[in-house]
Amino acid sequence: MQNHYIAFSFTTLLAACSAVPVPIVVKHIDAPLRCAATQEFDFNAERTFEDHIVRVDNDGQLIPQDLTGLNFIQRSRVEVLTQEESAKMVSHLFCEAESLARTKAKGSKTDNIPVKLLIYVHGGLNSFGDTDTRIIEKKLPDQIINDADWHYPIFMSWPTAPVPTWAEQTFLVREGRKVPAALGIATSPFMITADIFRTLGRYPATAYYQLSNEIDQFASAYWPNTLSFAWKTAQQTVCNEISSDSELLLNSQCQFNELRNSEEYNLQANLSTYKVGKWERTAGASLQIAAAPFRYTLFSLWHSGIAASAWDNMKRRTQNMIQPPYYIDSRRTQGIAGAMFFEELFKRIDAQRELNTDLEYEITLVGHSMGAIVLNNILESFQLEWVTHKALKNIVYMAAASNIDETLDALAPVLNGASRIGKNVNFYNLTLNRVAEVSEKHLKGLVPLGSLLVSIDQHYDTPEHPLKRTMGSEVNILSTIGIIDDRLESSKGDLVFKAFNRCPNSPPRMHGEFNDIPFWKPSTWQLPAQTCSQRARNASSD
Repeated sequence: MQNHYIAFSFTTLLAACSAVPVPIVVKHIDAPLRCAATQEFDFNAERTFEDHIVRVDNDGQLIPQDLTGLNFIQRSRVEVLTQEESAKMVSHLFCEAESLARTKAKGSKTDNIPVKLLIYVHGGLNSFGDTDTRIIEKKLPDQIINDADWHYPIFMSWPTAPVPTWAEQTFLVREGRKVPAALGIATSPFMITADIFRTLGRYPATAYYQLSNEIDQFASAYWPNTLSFAWKTAQQTVCNEISSDSELLLNSQCQFNELRNSEEYNLQANLSTYKVGKWERTAGASLQIAAAPFRYTLFSLWHSGIAASAWDNMKRRTQNMIQPPYYIDSRRTQGIAGAMFFEELFKRIDAQRELNTDLEYEITLVGHSMGAIVLNNILESFQLEWVTHKALKNIVYMAAASNIDETLDALAPVLNGASRIGKNVNFYNLTLNRVAEVSEKHLKGLVPLGSLLVSIDQHYDTPEHPLKRTMGSEVNILSTIGIIDDRLESSKGDLVFKAFNRCPNSPPRMHGEFNDIPFWKPSTWQLPAQTCSQRARNASSD
């Protein structure tokens, strides 16, 4: 790994020496609007990267979809796609989606054929290899295509592995801009020193937050009525009471419904339940105690400084897909922004309508973790298009790492605007159980406890207001549900805020396990949440 980073630094240094400013040229794709031939979808064909992935590089520009066999150095040298290559890629994706729709509709009597397109954006802490394994090697597209609730899935793949993002932030990025590699490397000691001092300076706060998480975790297992006030407030919001009863606080099945009109309940939320066996509780506590000396020393230092720098760069990369750095610093002469895929999607919808075809796009957007930040940017950048094209049907956020305020700023114009012109868009916000959120362990409990969202709220960001906390936390959502209701008051689609019950051996029990649930199925998004006994029966029947 060390040799890889030495080579990476040397490669970028050489590239910087030859960089010459050029005029800014924002390029578009202009993909072909017609498919080469109309044919039935081949369900037996092996699904490939080219069929389902839109891949971007560190700078948010489209790159080849298939990187099989390339090592770290080779991937850093991959050329961005040209305008012609991008057009071919996008056209193929749309043609495959339309072919699937026609084949699925064969024999049915309908005026319009729904092209059910699902666009999934993964979260942080993922390399290209991680996402490729989940998508292609585990045949995820086949599962979705052949399901009763089928969609044609397109996965946006972007690099978010923690060490490479930290390295780029340290050696190349200054004040949000990429600088010449020679300058970045020369000034990197200042950045590393700043990380060290920031880590040491924040250590008391890191230790305090870690201790508060462990107290809440302990209280949830042995003394629930001592849980923090925010947890009790969440219960009061949904159940209309604050209880001192331990069993009720953790295992109530309360559901909140806000009556918007005389016909339907529009906004729904629930308080999840928590189940854990005595053996699991005892074993987990023993491991947690044994790892405490490491958790409160070396690994806490990594958590509050270096990891926070990586987080800063991951957020930067979510913006790169909309405006790649070369749009601003003019250090490259070509490249297509990843967000141009959506521009071509709207062109495709327009073309089908102008040609009076029987194809009607139905789009579902799914964002996991930092994928919600990417989708927030996409919703804001194409706000008018999402409303006027009337093709957006569902927005699904799973354990969203975006903060509540920014998410509402992105959602409200689209959801409220669509409802005003007669097209209701549904929004589903899925979260972990609140106890599972603070109990999540990594590296056998060596690093501070809690999911990525806990780390963001407590260590990486410094929320100055409850609405600046993450959207994917059950406690954050339930304590601000009234404000969320007000901000989305004109939306007439379903607004569902669902927290999953924590059940033994049944995902999602951890932040990353949202990838392991059938995230494309409406039943996954909707309330009521299944009880642990129901999920156990379903698992055994599978």
